[in-house]
Amino acid sequence: MRVFISADMEGISSVTGWYDVTPGTAEYETARVWMTDDVNAAILGALDAGAQRILVNDGHGNHRNLIPERLDAHAELIRGYTKPLGMMEGIDGGWDAVFFIGYHARLSVRDGLLGHTLSPECFRDIRLNGRSVSEAELNAAVAGTFDVPVVLISGDSSLDREIKGFLPAVQIVVVKTSLEYETAVLVHPSITRDRIRQAARLALEGTSNVTPYCVETPCVIEAEFQETATATLASSVPTVARVGAATVRFEAPDAAVALKILKVFLRLGS
Repeated sequence: MRVFISADMEGISSVTGWYDVTPGTAEYETARVWMTDDVNAAILGALDAGAQRILVNDGHGNHRNLIPERLDAHAELIRGYTKPLGMMEGIDGGWDAVFFIGYHARLSVRDGLLGHTLSPECFRDIRLNGRSVSEAELNAAVAGTFDVPVVLISGDSSLDREIKGFLPAVQIVVVKTSLEYETAVLVHPSITRDRIRQAARLALEGTSNVTPYCVETPCVIEAEFQETATATLASSVPTVARVGAATVRFEAPDAAVALKILKVFLRLGS
């Protein structure tokens, strides 16, 4: 059994504000430990289920958040920002299952804790085949491109509601109940990590019940930016059409290619 783990930070146990996930603050240094411990819980659960190889992709911000010496030694780690597939760098057809740890809802969810898709500074909304998507849905579609199912997701309660709409059979661990954009009711991290470990084991034992998330192709992407200037730059890319003051549209042969193009837009918007 080979397990790919994509780790974000906003949906990690005890995280509630941008100060927790922004380098340079004392809170961030503490949250790095929380993030590493949540991922370790997923690794231990995978090992409990007999996983032979585990690869973790640090997918938040500058992608240098997990503490390498604290990470369980059974896992390999992808660390660093320059990745064509971003949070899904390293995924291919050689994996049996995917875990999303520390994920969150999209921007327009009222009680979505720190909600956004790819970047709150760059994107107001990203629509895949006419549907506004979170990072979880977009990345699940990327995994589906390689015929790999997402079997475990951890995050807040607003993400839990969203996930059930397109991944009904996935194991979901709710580590906090979101109330507002930067407010949540927390569960003690020792409890959430026990839940993540147990859910990871159950998820791998039940992989035959979960199918990859496959979307209609070619993928039609509409990216709505926070700034009109970014739309101007993005529309200069061949095959990308400007369809609104701050919105562009393009088609991609699959979700993996779509994500690569969105990563280019993210650089333009930064």
